[in-house]
Amino acid sequence: MDLYKDLLNYPDECLDNRKIHKTLIYENGDLKTRDKKIIEQNIELITWKYAFTKEDLNIPFYVDEIREYLEVEIVEIQLRKKQKIKRIADILFRTMPHPSLLFFRYKNEVNIYAAHVKKHGSDYSIFTYEEEMIKTGWINFNQINKKTEKLMNDLKLENLNNMNFYTLYNDVYNALINYRCYILKNEKTGTFIDEKKKILKEIDEIENNIKELKTQIKKDINFNEVVELNIQINEYEKEKVELINRL
Repeated sequence: MDLYKDLLNYPDECLDNRKIHKTLIYENGDLKTRDKKIIEQNIELITWKYAFTKEDLNIPFYVDEIREYLEVEIVEIQLRKKQKIKRIADILFRTMPHPSLLFFRYKNEVNIYAAHVKKHGSDYSIFTYEEEMIKTGWINFNQINKKTEKLMNDLKLENLNNMNFYTLYNDVYNALINYRCYILKNEKTGTFIDEKKKILKEIDEIENNIKELKTQIKKDINFNEVVELNIQINEYEKEKVELINRL
């Protein structure tokens, strides 16, 4: 099964399928040795799969004081292992010249990332985040369920707002938010999208805190401290459940 043709129905006229050399990422991102090592160790191949352009799709540009949405790129990252993905996504979003949808691939699984970026000051070559990165989590696209099917349907070009490239990408971004909420709550929710964004950000912070505490437990041999750390983890888990119930 071809993810892009069979599930997303992306048009052939937008197919690019060009390799993006890692050296280009290093140069454009002005990467430090540590980040170069992350890319070398974890990425097998980066491919510019599709370019959604005005010429091919007749969708207008969108430019304002802080944004420049001239097209949308579909970039595939073939992974050697599932590590440091958030950091790799951050590097790519800050390096790519256009808003991008990142498809991280590992065997039959895919993890999709999107992020709204804006120019830094008056320089369109330097980007910062306008909103948080959003991801789907790992999906086995050879085992499609109703949640995955809805996501793929929401990401099809014919179901996106094509008033301009900003509205199109914003629909993509929101589709990933709705999917993640669907996964967390195990049901569709009617909560407004801005509230979903806020709740997901809080959940991410809690999950990061839990991860840090679990790392401490692995290093700590003091029984009383381990007990205290587990109590903190349980409190965070309760907070997470409360947030999910608000979705």
